[in-house]
Amino acid sequence: MTYVATNVLPESLLDLGSYELRSLICAAVVRVCTAVLGSGLRAIVLTGSLARNEATFSAGHSGFAFLSDGDFLLVLEEGAKDPSPAELHNLEQLVEARLLEETAISVHVGFASVYPHYFRRLLPTTFTYELKNNGVTIWGDAHILDDIRDFAKSALSKEDAWRTLNHRIIELISTIAASDLVARRATPQLEYALVKLYLDMATSFLLFLDRYQPTYTARLDELRKPIVEHRGPSRFDQKAFCNRVSTCTARKLAHVPLQPEETAMLLKEAIGYGRELWFWETNLLCGSHEYLPVADVIAAMGRRQTYTEKQRAWISLVRRSGVTATAKHLLRCRKLSRLATPRYLIYGASFQLFCAAPERLKGTQLLSDRFDLSEICALLPIPPDEPANSVNWTSLASHTNRCYQRFLIGTAS
Repeated sequence: MTYVATNVLPESLLDLGSYELRSLICAAVVRVCTAVLGSGLRAIVLTGSLARNEATFSAGHSGFAFLSDGDFLLVLEEGAKDPSPAELHNLEQLVEARLLEETAISVHVGFASVYPHYFRRLLPTTFTYELKNNGVTIWGDAHILDDIRDFAKSALSKEDAWRTLNHRIIELISTIAASDLVARRATPQLEYALVKLYLDMATSFLLFLDRYQPTYTARLDELRKPIVEHRGPSRFDQKAFCNRVSTCTARKLAHVPLQPEETAMLLKEAIGYGRELWFWETNLLCGSHEYLPVADVIAAMGRRQTYTEKQRAWISLVRRSGVTATAKHLLRCRKLSRLATPRYLIYGASFQLFCAAPERLKGTQLLSDRFDLSEICALLPIPPDEPANSVNWTSLASHTNRCYQRFLIGTAS
């Protein structure tokens, strides 16, 4: 699909709809990227919720604020110089500043640079499927996405869907850790992280049932259909879950604000739904028994990985952490490397923090006997700097998020 960007501003910004806002964002991206990258640029492709016209934003007297990111692939000509991460970051900041100044749109723009062969090598994941079916070429080679192979929905990676569920769990616990819950008032960031978790719980659930759909509306319609009971988690009320996903879909697409009591209820129930889905999905992936200790489940997931996969992942961690910093924890890393990759270990720690979140929501750092912070901490490749007796839920959730950002973002290892 090809989209023609325009830089014509309507008289009243406040009358703009989502399509017009997308047009303005794309126009700014095209102007900046073509000017900076010049003849080395072959195409610009819009991906994600903005491409599907499903982005979340709010309108005010001073302009528009997007909670959804604007994600773009900058397709370079073969042989063209690949921009460094710093250069891409500068491009992002330039676009964001121009949008804010010229159109009163506040949005985080994310760029990834790729070459044309990238599309021929994409694996069967939900990202690939949505890029093929919903990606928008906003400038340049209109046929660039034709090189993506056609994958059946049943061929899409279930492990990739499970990874996405873990990412949403990490985003939620890090947002809870950064929130002032004493005021009992959910921030827009917390509300948005909660909505994203529900929507991607629905995505992974349907994918594991081989009933995945590429848009939020289609997923909700699919979720409303009955399933054979034994195919889902044993303790899972699909009808009630569907109602919660419906509320979150309306918040995401129709920008229907959540009431404070709604947010509190959704947050409380999300932990139960997330727990059931996480165990059900990991059990299907690795054949473990229901509700084993999380460390045992992560070990079972680790046994699915080859020695080469584990070695590559740990080498990646050393590079990102630094040899000196990693050497301080050499024995710890050697022991954990036999268990699983850093990715799976961080997932395991974050999931246990997620299950312990109700204690944080009560305004106390004291956890029940089921949640031993030292056991959670023991799964992390690099432990917190604080002494063990000063670590609490909030500090450990923040540290886990830092591990996620530092060691997992930008790598599939």
